This record gives sequence, C-alpha cells and structure tokens, in this order.
Amino acid sequence: MPRFDTRLALMRAAEQLFAQQGVDRVSLREIAIAAGQRNVSAATYHFGSKRELIEAILERHSIPVQESWAPVLAADTEGGIGLPELVELCVRPLVAKIDDADGGRCYLELCAELVASRSFPLMGMRIATTPRVHELAGRIAKRGPEVPPMIRVIRNTRLAAMLYGSIGDYLRLIFSQNSGALFGLFRDQAILFGIVSIGVVALIVWFHGSSGRNTWLSVALGLLLGGAVGNMLDRFRFGYVVDWVDAGIGDLRFYTFNVADSMITLSILLLLALALFPQLGREASPPPVAEPDPFEDEPAPTATDDGTPGA
Repeated sequence: MPRFDTRLALMRAAEQLFAQQGVDRVSLREIAIAAGQRNVSAATYHFGSKRELIEAILERHSIPVQESWAPVLAADTEGGIGLPELVELCVRPLVAKIDDADGGRCYLELCAELVASRSFPLMGMRIATTPRVHELAGRIAKRGPEVPPMIRVIRNTRLAAMLYGSIGDYLRLIFSQNSGALFGLFRDQAILFGIVSIGVVALIVWFHGSSGRNTWLSVALGLLLGGAVGNMLDRFRFGYVVDWVDAGIGDLRFYTFNVADSMITLSILLLLALALFPQLGREASPPPVAEPDPFEDEPAPTATDDGTPGA
C-alpha cells in the first residue's frame, strides 16, 4: 500500500477512535490495529507522536474549510462585510461537515474535545494559527468593542467551544452494545429482560383491548409496544440491544440510547400526562341531536267567514 494511503487509513481510524473513546484513551497501537496495519508501530512510524497525528487530522479537514473563506475575504477589499456575514462565513462550512461521510462528524467531535483539552488544546494547534484564521478573527474583532488581548483570546476560545460543542459534540452517532435495560441500566441481563419484554408486550395488547377507544391512549400504548418489541428482538437476536445515540455537552453525557428507548420514554410521558390531566383521555362527545317537533309542519288553523275556527 502506498505511503499516502497508509497515512490516510491511519487518520481515518484515529478519527473514529477519538470520536468514540476520546483522545487520551486511545493509543497509537490501537489506531494501527484499527487501520488494519500488521505493524503495530505504523502510526508512530508515519506521524512520530499522537500530537502530530492530531495535527494531520485537523489539517486534513480544516484547510478546505479555511480555503472556503478566501474568496469572500479577498473580495471584501473595503471591509464592508458585517459581523453577521462573518459569523455565517465561519459557521456554514462547519455545519456542512456534518454531512461529510469522510470523517466530517468525527472531526467536529474531535475539535469539541480539544477545545477543553489540557494535553492537546485546539487553540495551540498549528491549524488555529494560520494567516486565514488570524484574518477572519481580526475582522470579527474589529466589529466589536476594543478589548485587551487576553480577553480576546478568552472570547475566541469560548467561541470555538460554542461552535464545535453545539455542532459536533451535542449529538454523537456511535455503536454501543447494551446488555441491560433502558438507557444501559442493569447490564448483563439481556435474556432476563427479553423474557420480561414478552410479558410486557402481552400486557400492553391486553390493556389496549380492554381500555376502550381513546386516541391519545392508543398513541401512547403504540409507542410503548413498538419500543418494547424493537428492544426485545435485539435481545433475542444478538444478546444485547444496539444503542447508537450519545447526547450531551463535553464530558456531561446522557445515557446512550436508540429509537426504541425514545419511543418508550415518549409513551411514558404521554401516560403520565393522561394520568395528571384526565380530560385528555375523554373523547369529545358528539353534539346532541335535536328531536323533531311533531307540530312544526302542521298548518296553522284558519278562521271561516262567520268567525268560527276552521279546520
């Protein structure tokens, strides 16, 4: 395999591992193995250190982003671009990385982690000190009030944390094997919960059949049934449930979950709402039907010539 392809394979493997486990928890040896290299020292050979590997990953994604700024900045010779346009120029390419199948989301998650990293701070990387970064940051700074240099550095760091944290780190798509219950609780009990799920499914079907017709109750029980069946099938097929949604900010993460967990949670919220507000469970009764007046269509009596009432 050519040298360039080996480097690219190592960078792609590192992006995936860094996004899933964090920079400090992944070794260069693990990266080489994940990249399919028989030489476990391949990452060390090609990059020398973990920092240089991270630098290469950042340059692979950040250079095209920064190049997208160049035409707009070059055309603005008089400095007429406003602050909203400059912020949009910075944000749009980052948002586009979400749909980049070649490691775009992993790159955003990596940057979100490095912003607060003590080992590999993002603002100390080469890619954060390029001329284009200084030019864009300088133009943004000119649109605001004059502040001391240290305050400007702090603001730039917070801006980077907000951008990468909200775009890339808020929601991660990972692969996780959950051998327990909802949101990964009570692990290593997949078969037990699979058997319990059968009883839950039967109970849901019975309760819906005996509870009468109600739209909101049917929706809640339908969501609960779908979530229970989805997780039950995973438990019997694989011995675990596949969880793949990791939401949170930085190190503050929620339990990893899947669509079935979301359906169950939503159904529980609906059932609680029906319990707290019983009027939601009452179907609107049809308007009463007015009974016809038996005398409505009878003709009024008429008087005869002699003044006596007629027929």
